[in-house]
This record gives sequence, structure tokens and C-alpha cells, in this order.
Amino acid sequence: ARYPHRIAAVVCSNLYYFPLKQRQEALQKQQEQRQQQEQLDESRRRSNNITNAIPDSWELRDDGSHINDIFPKRSSWLTKELNTRCTLDNLHYNVKRRERYQQGIAIQDGPAFALGKACAHVTCPVLCVQGQAAHQFLDAIGMQMSDQLDEALKLFDNQTTTTKPRVVTLKPPGSSINMLNENAPEWVETVEAFCQEVSSQR
Repeated sequence: ARYPHRIAAVVCSNLYYFPLKQRQEALQKQQEQRQQQEQLDESRRRSNNITNAIPDSWELRDDGSHINDIFPKRSSWLTKELNTRCTLDNLHYNVKRRERYQQGIAIQDGPAFALGKACAHVTCPVLCVQGQAAHQFLDAIGMQMSDQLDEALKLFDNQTTTTKPRVVTLKPPGSSINMLNENAPEWVETVEAFCQEVSSQR
């Protein structure tokens, strides 16, 4: 979106737009964190403490529960094999985040990301590949994925009628928030056909 003239097509997988209340809360939290960080930086400068470390909620525990606690989070909807892979990815993320936090490098919360601003600059064809099971699960826990998809599609309002976002829904088996792992062949087939169509029209 920063350089729209360089982009021929956009593919979104399980596009999700956080509800307004969550976006507002995240932006408020982000602002508060910035203010706290500025105060902390000033305090450290006065005390000649140059560290910029950010507190991390993920703590290493002697009994290893900081690792064991990861697997159960997804066990209700993932197979043991896929959940093992996701657990490993999650563990790597936590370890790397811990390293970044120690260097004072923060990660923006998802709801605080200005998705609307990014989408508003997109001028090329857009494909949204959504997972039916992902929608059902996130709707059930109150995250309103189906309703929010409608809101997200409106963010591309600057496009012409012929390039409105196209939505393709993959169905079970699979099609959860881990759709790219569970439905790789169907996803590739869908995206490849879309890219070929876009290429033929250029």
C-alpha cells in the first residue's frame, strides 16, 4: 500500500478487521505505553541507566510450564501434528520476542495497526481467501469475523467496480485460522488462478 504502483495484485488469507472498540482500546494502550516509555527513558537518562528493556509477560519457569502451556491453547481444533508445529513456531516467537524486548524493540498490537489507511491506497485487484471454520470459530468466541470481513472489504472503497475485492471461502476439512497449513493445495490453486487472471489483463 505504501507503493501501490509497484503492486499488481493483493492476496489476503483470513482477512480480519478488529471491531472498533478493540481498535480504540489498542490505540489508547499504545499511546499510554509510549508515554510510559518516554518517562522511563528520561528516568534512565538521569540515572545513567541506558537500558531500553521492555517488560515481557512470558517468563521462563523452572518447571518448564512456560513451554507446556503453549500446546493446550490450540488443541481443541488442531491435529496433534499441526499443533506441534504451531507450538514450535509459538515458542520460537516468544524466544525472539524476549530478545527484542531486552533491546527495547516493541511489537505493535494487531488492533492498533491502521488497516484502513493501508487498504485505502490499494488500487490493484484483491483476493480474500477465507476459511469457513475460522469464521465459525471466531464468530463463536465473540470476535465477529464474518461481520468484520464486511467492514474490511469497505476499506477498499477507492477501487473501481471491476476491481472490488473477490472473496473465496475454503470449507472443511481444515479451513481454520491455520488454513495455510491445512488447505495448502486448495489455497495454491485458488491464488494461482487469480494471479494468472490478473496477469492476462495487464
